[in-house]
Amino acid sequence: MEVRHSARWQFAAIVSLISLFLLAWPAAADLLIWKRVQIADGQAWRWISGHVVHLSTRHCLSNLLGLLVICDCVWDELGLAEACALSVWTAAGTSLLLWWFAPAIQWYAGLSGLLHGLWAGCAMAWWCRTGDKLAGAALLLLAIKVVLPSYASSEVPVVTVAHGYGALSGLVWAVFRARARRHGIFS
Repeated sequence: MEVRHSARWQFAAIVSLISLFLLAWPAAADLLIWKRVQIADGQAWRWISGHVVHLSTRHCLSNLLGLLVICDCVWDELGLAEACALSVWTAAGTSLLLWWFAPAIQWYAGLSGLLHGLWAGCAMAWWCRTGDKLAGAALLLLAIKVVLPSYASSEVPVVTVAHGYGALSGLVWAVFRARARRHGIFS
């Protein structure tokens, strides 16, 4: 259990270092942001990379603070490999849902969709394993947050639809994980 406990902080450190490195590299945003036109032109890496690049220091730090809160409050049992799998799944799911259902969105950057997916995936995995009322409360709080309008003040536009798409992607991952564990695929 101690290994899994440290996984949350290893994961947070890895994501933080990547995000901060990309923030310090001025050309990163132009090369890595999720941009509809460039994705259509074959720049497939943007499906994932757009979720770790930020447009400003404030944007990056607020997302990293959210990551720390998720790691501390709802992360129950995921190992590092599962957290990485959940993150890639959530980034891809958010990107696909943006692509299909939000054609007016031309670009996207930041961890917020991924954070909502981590929140949903971790809380649902916790709830599926234990039935803990706190896990259920975390899921309810997430649902309220996704449904209510966002009033966050930011110097960059907030793509709030990505929050819902991220949460949906995280929930789907957790349900697949629970079914696989029930069938003995993962222990």
